[in-house]
Amino acid sequence: MSEAEVRKEAEVTGLYGTVQEQLAVIWACLQTDNVERAEVLYRRLERLFPEQAKESVTEGMANAFIEAYLAPTSLAREKARMKRQRAVVTRRAGARPKLATVVTNWDKALAWHRKVAEVVQKRPGVAGFAILLRHTLAANDLALARSLLADIDRDVEDADSWVERIRADPHFAEPEDLAALDTLLRSTGKLKVGEEAAVKDGWTAALDALMLSAMDEAAESAASKTAASRPTTDQQDAEGRSESDELLTTDSVGVNILKRTLDGLNIEAEIRDLNEETDETRRLMKQLKLQQILEEKALVAAAEEKEQLFEQLPEALKEFVKMPSRFVMQWNAELVPLIRKELAALADSTKLGDGADVAASESYGMFLRLLTPEQLSRITITECLRRPEASETEDMEDLDKGSFLVIDLMFNIGAAIEREYQLQKLVKLKGKKKMNLQSSLHTLHMRNQLSDSSIRSLVSRLAQEEDKKEKELSWQMQWPTTVRVKAGSLLLALLLKVARVLVPTPDPEDPSKDILKEEMAFQHLYMVSEGKRYGVIRLHPLVLEQLSMEPVSLHPRFLPMVVKPRPWVTRNSGGYLNFKTDVVRVNHNPEHMAYIAAADERNHLVHIYEALDVLGETPWRINDRVYSVMRDVWNDGKALAGFPPASRDPPPEKPADFDSLPVAEKRKFYLARNKAETEKRNFFSQRCDINYKMEIAKAFRGLTIYFPHNLDFRGRAYPVASHLNHMGNDICRGLLLFDEAKPLGEVGLRWLKIQVASLAGFDKASHDDRVRFCDEHMDDVVDSADHPLDGRRWWLQSEDPWQLLATIFELAEAVRSPDPSQYLSRVPVHQDGTCNGLQHYAALGGDELGAAQVNLVPSDKPSDIYSGVADKVRAAVEQLAAGGCELSKKLVGRINRKLVKQTVMTNTYGVTFVGARRQVLSRMKENPELYPFSDQERAELSVHVTRLIFQSLGELFEGASAIQDWLNTTAALVARCVRPEDIPKIQLDDAAFLAELGCLPGPFTSPSAVTVAVAGDPAGAGEAGSSAAPEPDLLEAAIGDVSGATDEASSSVADARAALHEVLGELESATAVGQDAVAEAATDSTSSSSSSTTASTKMPERMSSVIWTSPLGLPIVQPYRQVKVKTITTVLQTVNIMDTSTPKPVNAAKQSSAFPPNFIHSLDATHMMLSAAACRRAGILFAAVHDSYWTHAADVPRMAELLRKAFVRLHSMHVMRRLSDELGDRFRNAKLPADGVIADPAAARKWADRLTATGRRRPAAAAARSLADLPKGDSARLVVLKFDASEPDVAAADAAAIVATLQTDHAVPRLDVVVSNAGAVTDTSPVAAVGADAMLTHFKINTLAPLALYQVLWPALLSKGGVQRPPVFLGVSSTAGRIQDALEMPLAAYGASKAALNFVVSKIHAENKDIIAFVVHPGWVKTKMGNAAAHIAGLDEAPLSIEESVAGLVKL
Repeated sequence: MSEAEVRKEAEVTGLYGTVQEQLAVIWACLQTDNVERAEVLYRRLERLFPEQAKESVTEGMANAFIEAYLAPTSLAREKARMKRQRAVVTRRAGARPKLATVVTNWDKALAWHRKVAEVVQKRPGVAGFAILLRHTLAANDLALARSLLADIDRDVEDADSWVERIRADPHFAEPEDLAALDTLLRSTGKLKVGEEAAVKDGWTAALDALMLSAMDEAAESAASKTAASRPTTDQQDAEGRSESDELLTTDSVGVNILKRTLDGLNIEAEIRDLNEETDETRRLMKQLKLQQILEEKALVAAAEEKEQLFEQLPEALKEFVKMPSRFVMQWNAELVPLIRKELAALADSTKLGDGADVAASESYGMFLRLLTPEQLSRITITECLRRPEASETEDMEDLDKGSFLVIDLMFNIGAAIEREYQLQKLVKLKGKKKMNLQSSLHTLHMRNQLSDSSIRSLVSRLAQEEDKKEKELSWQMQWPTTVRVKAGSLLLALLLKVARVLVPTPDPEDPSKDILKEEMAFQHLYMVSEGKRYGVIRLHPLVLEQLSMEPVSLHPRFLPMVVKPRPWVTRNSGGYLNFKTDVVRVNHNPEHMAYIAAADERNHLVHIYEALDVLGETPWRINDRVYSVMRDVWNDGKALAGFPPASRDPPPEKPADFDSLPVAEKRKFYLARNKAETEKRNFFSQRCDINYKMEIAKAFRGLTIYFPHNLDFRGRAYPVASHLNHMGNDICRGLLLFDEAKPLGEVGLRWLKIQVASLAGFDKASHDDRVRFCDEHMDDVVDSADHPLDGRRWWLQSEDPWQLLATIFELAEAVRSPDPSQYLSRVPVHQDGTCNGLQHYAALGGDELGAAQVNLVPSDKPSDIYSGVADKVRAAVEQLAAGGCELSKKLVGRINRKLVKQTVMTNTYGVTFVGARRQVLSRMKENPELYPFSDQERAELSVHVTRLIFQSLGELFEGASAIQDWLNTTAALVARCVRPEDIPKIQLDDAAFLAELGCLPGPFTSPSAVTVAVAGDPAGAGEAGSSAAPEPDLLEAAIGDVSGATDEASSSVADARAALHEVLGELESATAVGQDAVAEAATDSTSSSSSSTTASTKMPERMSSVIWTSPLGLPIVQPYRQVKVKTITTVLQTVNIMDTSTPKPVNAAKQSSAFPPNFIHSLDATHMMLSAAACRRAGILFAAVHDSYWTHAADVPRMAELLRKAFVRLHSMHVMRRLSDELGDRFRNAKLPADGVIADPAAARKWADRLTATGRRRPAAAAARSLADLPKGDSARLVVLKFDASEPDVAAADAAAIVATLQTDHAVPRLDVVVSNAGAVTDTSPVAAVGADAMLTHFKINTLAPLALYQVLWPALLSKGGVQRPPVFLGVSSTAGRIQDALEMPLAAYGASKAALNFVVSKIHAENKDIIAFVVHPGWVKTKMGNAAAHIAGLDEAPLSIEESVAGLVKL
């Protein structure tokens, strides 16, 4: 059975979508207690796709079937079914059936239990036996239970320890279940009385041992713990909450949900309880309990119905629409029955039969049944009243406010359903034993036991084993995108039917009064943007008005933690207690996830985990004094220090004489009103965001809080708690202090003063000058500390006022204390990098001049790279102006730091010349006083300045520029690579054949030229960077020259750059082969009789992403691939979604341009992690915002020393050499595409013969051979040669053979007339129905084949050749290809291909003055094709004979 036949039968018999999608449906059937249907679908999958079905069987899948078969509802259905069978048999035969012939659920469960051993070829696991045992014990079938124990003794691996493992299985987590099991084990002698407490699995035993050690150390250290780590009672009283602590609330749904989450926690009581607890162990357990309550409460609050969404409407509407929430309540009341009815219909359709329609509805119906109709209704309404998440087309200018893309709403509804189900399942599956394990591991981390490498290694190994066991024993399927979209489409369509609003309209009987009229709340419309048609949902203005007051989508789940985050010991073990978090955020990139998983299994991420733990375990607290000032500013409602005003002036009212105003005045009014409304919405949005941060700060005052971190795909660390953290804006940073207080010591006071000066804007001076600046403004500092809002308010002059105010509070208290050196300080002091990207480039390239500009060498005061570049550009401008350059003359005295800053900053990250010019032009437009030029002059000047900036950077960072060029070139080569196994054998054979002919390498270079690994092959992930050095090749030579000149400083930068370009030139000439040969053939048409043709076949897809490993072992996979869409038909409309089911070819341009910045980002992240680990070992607190590092004021000198050592350590690793080795190993067996050009006629003929022999070129047909018998003139010769137009490459080969035959065998020097007459009609569909394959077929024959014919014949035969009259190239077209007044005949593919032919021939005539080229319509001729078209038109035959048509053409 062919693949097409299999697919067709799959659709007919009830399988839908890909195998993975069908497995997801089977999973959903099991989750919805429909095991019978799941069994049917799996059997069909097994019959149609046996190999894939076999590969899908895991122990977890088998256990899911076992549990489903033995579920109470399934057993109840079985009992009823058997009762009916007995009744039928009794009526028919008068006797009861033999029960032995009935296949029971128990038999089916056992069959799945045995399937693992049969299919997976492994012995049964304990988990399957645990399910069976639990069922038998629940049914009180002790005989069967004892039989199962005997089977366990016989079948399971490691039979000596199965008792421990089965007692630890989650199916016996409940005490009553475990008691029944222990009774059975004791009765069979497997468990002795009193041994229960001693029997534990290895994981628990190991943790218990570590826990005992941790508790012993805690008892010893509790008495000596200093008060500096927690606020004293006096400090708490001083920082206590005031009576006027309430915040004015922004009426936002997100804020209201947050308040409900936090208000129900009784945090103040918990804080008092924690602070009063003196026993450290009990204190830690209470913290864990509080964190558990916090996360569970957040889940409940997030799931509540948001009925208040419509509780606030503009006052003008309230008199007409009372209780707007009744709309939502009414929608819900009507929507729930509709959903229930639809779910019943979907269930009935599954019962009625099979087929494509049933399968299609089942593909999403089973997933909808995972939740109740009430839950589905709530989710649908909530998602439709929330602004959709950003989509790929969010920047569509044509999408007006109040209109959302249908695909966004569909997907968000489906994704919300999946999240809801996962959260519910999480709560249900939260076994006590697992929570105990988490608590034990957490306690180890909170005791700092995991900082010991041996303990961490043990815990990591045990955790990986536990994760592996859990993954094997549980069967989880990711919901396909098609399911999310189709489920969302159905629910959205149902909501559109019931969602209505009441709108005030004038009463027709009494216009002075209004009545309420019911209108649709949502409209389903279509819009066209950039040539594409989109479905949109447009909200009614009443709904839109409320949404404009709710612009942010907030989730209360991601709050700070009140205990140290769970430690990172595996790739998804860290962070919150209940919410699983991946260590790397890699959306839609399964390839990267595979590499991360492989690195994790090989224990290569241990240093990454340690650094993330350092960041996560840094304790924070809310800055109470800053919060109090913020609260007063907030409640005052005035615009101050980044706080937007609480209210704005209302939009202008429409004037009474509006209708009589001129159009310009009306336009002015509308612009003013729209601007006012936009500002109002924006200010409200900002206040919602600030309100959210303030509520979190208010709730967590007095508590020690933590921020769990994970990484982006480049390795940069970010807090998971996204709304309030130290990486946030100035408000967030001003609100946060270190929880641990530390005496300032001798240097701390100095660093507080330096930070005050830096935040006040005096950050370009030396440290001593900054200290003097602070001393000179000490009165302002004290005044700001004592009277932040009613004094001189000096702190408000800063760009970061809240951070400045926090430091001012600290400094003022310190200078007033009896001994400032003993003042306990908590404010973080920052050490910011100077353009870190250029720092790394300078270190990699050995650029001493550049290093001085970015503070990599000692200096009395910090250098400023932006001023340095501005100085060089200014000097160049003055020099050029003196030499007479008119552009430079205009720029004299106009070059400043601001003009060059953005371009210098973004140069590290791959900004193009065009992008840089745009940046410079923007700076010029922002300052018309300094640049009083016309738009044309500014455009010219911006190009001139940009060129000088790039030139200056090249002079300062010469080696860095060479490295950046190399990174771009290397990535471009990698992106062009093709995996060897993806190359058809015939193409490799072609390359060998062409090599034998003496031609250029052919479709692919030799295997040793460049090397590549299999994209997505996780086996290579862990080996990166540690494998043996690759064999020498061109790629390695290029890298080796750069690394040798930079990392090891063995030669000058200039020599390295020259060597680099020389090697890259060799590499380019070896890969882009054939260009010179083509040029020679094109310029020497008279002296050489050779012709050329490109010998190529269809190129395999380029799948190789740029992949490298950071110095700390993190595999990095660039995610840039081409986007492939998948069309889905839903109940609302047809939608296109991103198809993520299979890997797509890489986006070569993006892979190349993004490699340099991403590589530098990965180095920056590595430096931060090395610094974090060093600070932990040194016993100092550490926090980071990418390239800004924070610690206590007293520890700044020590941290600065550690930062420098970490930087030196990083760049002592021979970074470029390591990258060279890794690329050489990872991309070892690469094949680079290259064009092979055949210039020899004999070789061209052999190539054509090979195509014929391999079935890619058809031999001459009998009808073609009969052409030799056509009549001809007395002195004429008729030469019949084959030209196959079916495939462009075959057509090119045939054309080359024609040239070779005519020139060699028949001595034909030139052709006077070429008539390209080959054509075909294979599809007559109209535009609405024509397929892509049909279009491609027609274009190959009717457009590309004539093009290939021309390209080969010119200039070999189609040239003047000394004759006055130019040759003629005639394309035979058709009226079906007319653009204007197109024919009504449904020949979409044929007509389009002929229209393209018309364009190609016209371009030939326009571009080549030595040829006359035009198209003709031969008429509607009585050919086979012409008569077929006549039949479509209702005629018996075409009207024109062949003779008449030819005679007409000859006259031309």
